[in-house]
Amino acid sequence: MSFRHSGPVSKTPWYGPEEVRIKLPHRESTEPIIGYRGWQLTPSGKLKSLIMDHIWDGPICRSNGKPTSLKPDYKSGEEGVDGNPVHGVYAFRKWESAEHYAVVGRVELSGRVIVHSEGFRAEIATVNLLLLNSPMYKVINSDVSKSDDEIKAALEREYQCDVVTSLAEFKYLVTE
Repeated sequence: MSFRHSGPVSKTPWYGPEEVRIKLPHRESTEPIIGYRGWQLTPSGKLKSLIMDHIWDGPICRSNGKPTSLKPDYKSGEEGVDGNPVHGVYAFRKWESAEHYAVVGRVELSGRVIVHSEGFRAEIATVNLLLLNSPMYKVINSDVSKSDDEIKAALEREYQCDVVTSLAEFKYLVTE
């Protein structure tokens, strides 16, 4: 989704030698882009990001800065191509990439969205649908005293979306 840029140099982030400037794909979104995430579930019943130490308080998560583009050989903790820290809420393109997490969800991505080969990084992500992946959740949290129904009800209240406990139902809902 990149293209060669032959015009004057702009402030748009780019990567490449001076003679070949490639504009990195991004989109200022008015219509949300659909992505999928995985989370841990805290003992208090909140979604916790897997990589970043971040608890999602409510259905909307905003990045602490506009997403920036990554270098092709980016390693965690490095700066983006524009020399600034890398920001953005990550989501996979396909739900199957997140299916082994305790909670899997469909999110609507908006604001500035950077496109990657396996997913997206967005300025804003809104939880749209959750799957309480019960077998995985119980393996990770073996001391759980609440039933799936109690956890499901708490997630529905906190994140204001449908929560399913069946992988088959989740698959049906994300492919309709």
